[in-house]
Amino acid sequence: MTILQKNSSVQSIVRLDRDESGATKPTVLYGPDASKSRTSKKHRRAEKVISRLMQAQEVFASTYMSRHSRSAAKKKDGWWKDLGSNLQKSFKEGKKKAKFKIQVV
Repeated sequence: MTILQKNSSVQSIVRLDRDESGATKPTVLYGPDASKSRTSKKHRRAEKVISRLMQAQEVFASTYMSRHSRSAAKKKDGWWKDLGSNLQKSFKEGKKKAKFKIQVV
């Protein structure tokens, strides 16, 4: 099985399958699902905020871990010496993903 990486500009991937009668039927492999959101209207804003925060946290964690590994490999106790700058830069990346205007003092 071949694993392909998706370009960021790809919005959906659709495979055309034939059914028993010979007609073609589209199957969405990646992209917006045909079904609508199952969240009630009063909870949609909260869902969006929480989802965005979790995505930002994921970006923060992955960015920090890559910086941590790089610092640790460069010099002895490098992760400790670079802790402040690594956290600051990772927080900045996560903040961009969250799209909130957060001021860090």
